[in-house]
Amino acid sequence: LLFVMFLLAKPSLSETCTCPVSPSLEGEEFQANPSFELEDEVVNDVNYGKPIQIENFLILNLVDSVPQSRLSMSNKCPEGFEYLTKEDLVSIATNTDNHAKLLGLSLKSGDYVFSSTKSFPDKTKGSDYYAWMFEAIRIRTSTLSVSSTSTYFIGAKGYVICKAQMQVDIELNDFDHNFGHTYKLSLINNNIKSVIWNLNGEKSHGHELLYKDDKLGCTAVQVWVLNAVEEIGYNCEVLYTIKAKGSDGVVDSISDDDVTATVLDEHIVSTQIHVFFNRVNSAVAPREDGNFFVFFTEKDPMASVAKPEEAKVLLINASDMNVLKTYSLGDKAYAMDVCSTDFGFVVYAKSVDDNNYSWLAGYNEDGSERFKRTIMNNGDLPTSFKADQLAFYDKNSEILNGMEAMFSNQNGKLAYGRGRIALIFAHYNFFEYNTDGDREDHTGDIFVTFDENGENEDYAWTWGTSHSMYQSLIYDGQYFVAASLGDVYPESIRVCYVRPYDYSTNLDAVRNDYVNLNKECKEDFIPGKIPGNGGGDTCGLMGGITTFQDYYVLVYSRKACSIGAYGGGTTSDGNSEIGFTKWKYSEDSEPKFSAISNFNVGNGENVIGIRSQKYGDKLLIIQSVTDFPAAEGKTNKKYYTQSEYMRIMLVDLDGKVISDQFDYSGPFSVPVSADLRVLVDGRVVWSVADRVTKELTIMNTPVPGSEWVDPYSYTYDHTHHSIPPPAEAESDGDEETPTEEPTDIEGNTEAQAEDDTDAETTTDAETTTDAETTTDTETTTDAETTTDAETTTDAETTTDAETTTDAETTTDAETTTDTETTTDAETTTDTETTTDTETTTDAETTTDAETTTDAETTTEPETEEVVEITDDNQVEEDSPETTETSIDNTFTEASNRNNEEEDTVIHDINITPKDNEDPDNDDSAKYLPGLTSFCLLLLVLLYN
Repeated sequence: LLFVMFLLAKPSLSETCTCPVSPSLEGEEFQANPSFELEDEVVNDVNYGKPIQIENFLILNLVDSVPQSRLSMSNKCPEGFEYLTKEDLVSIATNTDNHAKLLGLSLKSGDYVFSSTKSFPDKTKGSDYYAWMFEAIRIRTSTLSVSSTSTYFIGAKGYVICKAQMQVDIELNDFDHNFGHTYKLSLINNNIKSVIWNLNGEKSHGHELLYKDDKLGCTAVQVWVLNAVEEIGYNCEVLYTIKAKGSDGVVDSISDDDVTATVLDEHIVSTQIHVFFNRVNSAVAPREDGNFFVFFTEKDPMASVAKPEEAKVLLINASDMNVLKTYSLGDKAYAMDVCSTDFGFVVYAKSVDDNNYSWLAGYNEDGSERFKRTIMNNGDLPTSFKADQLAFYDKNSEILNGMEAMFSNQNGKLAYGRGRIALIFAHYNFFEYNTDGDREDHTGDIFVTFDENGENEDYAWTWGTSHSMYQSLIYDGQYFVAASLGDVYPESIRVCYVRPYDYSTNLDAVRNDYVNLNKECKEDFIPGKIPGNGGGDTCGLMGGITTFQDYYVLVYSRKACSIGAYGGGTTSDGNSEIGFTKWKYSEDSEPKFSAISNFNVGNGENVIGIRSQKYGDKLLIIQSVTDFPAAEGKTNKKYYTQSEYMRIMLVDLDGKVISDQFDYSGPFSVPVSADLRVLVDGRVVWSVADRVTKELTIMNTPVPGSEWVDPYSYTYDHTHHSIPPPAEAESDGDEETPTEEPTDIEGNTEAQAEDDTDAETTTDAETTTDAETTTDTETTTDAETTTDAETTTDAETTTDAETTTDAETTTDAETTTDTETTTDAETTTDTETTTDTETTTDAETTTDAETTTDAETTTEPETEEVVEITDDNQVEEDSPETTETSIDNTFTEASNRNNEEEDTVIHDINITPKDNEDPDNDDSAKYLPGLTSFCLLLLVLLYN
């Protein structure tokens, strides 16, 4: 019984979110299915018909030419199928019934069916004959044998076939479940007799499973299947359930009266934060119970100047905006961002006293510290990193680019999904000293994720957008989606998708683990560009990224400008706009980013801050606007100005303005860095500080629409990522042409050996010279069955191709009525017409024996670890020096010499002799020399 189980390649989402290591049916039995019949195999809308059962394999009704391969044979079967292995070939060759089944796949006598098993794995050089050899079945006249055969010389006689993989695939949409929704899990496998599901201890049967998802967090669903050849397959998927946030309720308009501001006058916010690019004042994180956290730095209200006192988190009741709980974190820290988690919340903060020290900290619901993880702490203008700095390494144990000496943390964003805490942040980094002695310092961003204990970190990149002036980060139920505004690389906005637990083969040699997450990024969403000088000045702003049911949306603003470019000259763009881009994304389609549209919904000339968020079925855009436009390239700002005010607008996804822009009456500015967030009921919420009093203020919209509608009835396919070994330096070896032509063991090149139809290596040294000469008539039906017995003496001496003088007619195979005459390479004259019997006159016929000489000469080595099935079942014990089991095992000096080649491998295959037959006392071999002489004499007499 074959069990295939997909397990997490990385740490699990939580203790309860794992699949059983040793799955057990615990006495459960498969239900009988007496009406089961084989079904057509349909893969990617291609119908391959009913598969053929050969031994314990379901073989696809598809035959393809074998590729010339010397490194590996890449699987090119349809999805869910793969090439046979050497062990599979041996299993097939031991049963004589399989001869006819292979012929039923449109194969014929003389063909070879190759496996994916390389005969000499250590041989990879193109000029080495052995590098091209794979294990293959040779379909003889009535027998099957397994041998090592060259894919380079085999030509048109080499094929591959595909067997069904014993895997179990569950059809799931690739998003987290929403609490309280009903979902359907379906098997997508064909030819399954019976199924057993296990969900939370409840067993059920059938190809589909309907269930209501009423458990938050993780659930493991197990499934066992019984396939057509009585194999049991297994799979386990981990499903993750969340409470949906947001609504698709219809929003017709928004006005000044719709926006509510709740002042928490006992909390004074410190707004003057040491950053080069932009400020942070407070950040919001919705919870699944409908309430939300606010993270901010409290100012000492008694101080005459702005004096940061302590980092705090408030738990806010979303119904009345009252404070439910206050968490004093005990750090003099500037608030960067906060996100809610299953255990409580996580904050990203930087020290008030040291601009170069930042950390990630997790807190449980009761306020106790769960972990605190240093991100950077290298002091001012460092040239190396301290041991507690976050660091990743390459395969040579060198620290990755962008992490050599991190300092001056600028900003950062958090998100949480599937048990991982994601962080994107910007910082300065010291790379090296220039030749003139100046420091080479630059700014860029890093994307990392951690587990729920702040450990087992991984990364998607360590040097991304430069300079990363603003970031936005969300978790959409499947991916972490990050956006960054650059001022030089790129002069635009970069958007990247990162799937949790999906790892590349880039090894971190220090940790001896694969911790590099795969990513998919795009930088050219916006027509034109957002000019930047590479020194922190840009002519645009980013308003954040958000998701709707079918689309992702990115909001930005820019103004027409021409400024000095990084490296000299100028950079410019003539657009002044408030705009947004929408698109679709799927990792399974090409292109992955599709349906991209851009919309201009306003003038961006005086915009100095912008944020956006999904609000029901519309898009809410909030700006900070001033009547005194900043200088060229100065749209970004670090601090509040008294001249700015908040402007609000509502648009639909087709770029139509639903509510014209209006100026909000309160003394508030848009939070330049902190994102707007959506609560469970669909309201948009954000926090600001009064420009004058600095009092913490919570702002929110009404609930959208008259009814709460959850659009996200998605499921989540937790396809656990298995880490493949690092790829070889060379290509995969398929369909290769060697730079130097390989030669056989006699030194012949392909041109010299091309007439060898067998292209085999036998340690028995069966080699063909130039033409297999036969005398009498061989009449076969169905599968070329000879009328006379084929007897070999010490070796078969054949000429490399069949010399036929008369017509060859076949049943169920090829039948020719016209003459097919071949000399060296079976050259056919006239057309081949198929009838129903194969009658050969002087073609491929034997009298009493296939005439052979006393010594076999080899042109190509045919290393046959043969399980050759003969009609009389006579099998002689393997000689320790050979890899072929056949009737004749007498060796000449030539065969012994060939067996001494360093690459010859001996394969032991046990075959049971006939009853009452002792293979150790078989005296038949001693009569062979005399028999050989007699046969030769008889042949001469017949010829005369």
